[in-house]
Amino acid sequence: TTKFLEEKYPEGLGAVAGDLSESHEGDMLAIGALLHMERHVRELRAASSNDSSPHKCTAGDLLSDRYSVDLVVGWGEGSTQHARVTLKDTSTVEVALRERTVCIQRQALRDRYTPLLHHCTLDGVPISFQVVRRDADDVHITYKGAQRKVVAVTSIQASLQKWMPHKEKLDTSKILRSPMPGNLISLDVEVGSKVFPGDEVAVVEAMKMQNVLRAETECVVKSLHVEVGAVLVADQTIVEFE
Repeated sequence: TTKFLEEKYPEGLGAVAGDLSESHEGDMLAIGALLHMERHVRELRAASSNDSSPHKCTAGDLLSDRYSVDLVVGWGEGSTQHARVTLKDTSTVEVALRERTVCIQRQALRDRYTPLLHHCTLDGVPISFQVVRRDADDVHITYKGAQRKVVAVTSIQASLQKWMPHKEKLDTSKILRSPMPGNLISLDVEVGSKVFPGDEVAVVEAMKMQNVLRAETECVVKSLHVEVGAVLVADQTIVEFE
């Protein structure tokens, strides 16, 4: 019927796409651990490819003792859990989580049209997931219509993270910053000016292109940090609001 979506998903598609069952969340943690293990194995092989390296590492060496890595996995904030990732053969890993043990077998080929789309079997069930972004210790994964950031670090790294300085998040709700390096060619407000959402506040020229910066909320200009003609760096404050 024409009301299929309304009848099938009465709470909207957003709620369906954003929610994951506890089992599917476990799947995502296991996938994050798998990706960490694959990168770790590539690094071992790359390091041992150096002829002068005293430590050689081949696929046979890794599989001879069911090579395993102890990780701490989580969502980047909140609770974490330990995961032991064991390489069973060149395409299969076993991920032991807190509540369950998952066997993941990779397919040899990725989708030729969407190279970030990965296919594998999880406990014998074919699944697909997409790697949206990869950073040093975390990977953003889309699975079952939901996107999550999965963090996977070694146990040693996890124990040392408490000593790492935490960067405080800057409140930018009351300032206007330059989004890129460039020249400030126009400043259309002054101290005490009242601006409304969509009003033009400043124009930054970069690579011969003019970028108009507009107000996002209704507010009053408190101070101007630069003058017209100033050479700006990325994220430099231009205007401060009350």
